[in-house]
Amino acid sequence: MKDSLMEFSSFDAFTEKYERLRSFFAKDLPATRQLSKLGSRYRQIFDQIDPVIQELTAKSCPYCGVVCCAQKFGLPNSIDLVAFLAMNLKGLIYDFQKEPHSKCQFMGEKGCILPRHKRPFRCTFYFCDPLLIQIDLLPAEEYKKLITGLKNLELIRQEMAKIAEMDVSSTIK
Repeated sequence: MKDSLMEFSSFDAFTEKYERLRSFFAKDLPATRQLSKLGSRYRQIFDQIDPVIQELTAKSCPYCGVVCCAQKFGLPNSIDLVAFLAMNLKGLIYDFQKEPHSKCQFMGEKGCILPRHKRPFRCTFYFCDPLLIQIDLLPAEEYKKLITGLKNLELIRQEMAKIAEMDVSSTIK
């Protein structure tokens, strides 16, 4: 599964992929059970690291003159869809007509209106320089928990992608 920006060129392409994946997840297979277990763990880690990231972004983002959260970054890719379905999330409505470089459709006055686990992975894993400085200033124990959580998210995501790539294409024709 490719992991790229603007993977879906249209709402129709997105919907086709989402429906194929949803159909796969509706089956009781060893792969779907494994993905659901991984999805539960994925969600737990998001819930653990979210308060730290929220606190850090609250210190950095309001004072920044550059909006990092462009529409093109707020659109999911295939691996995001696998993760969302593994966490048993229902699909969000994405605006594929919106200018890619404009402010993300989910950006509110105080930041993203989506809970962290419902955002494309790049939204959680992108750290600008001011945010990296805030991370470096964390107490050692908090720093270690955050970095460990982010590494574990990446490992689970890679495992979900591997399972999905092997099993979705062989199960759904």
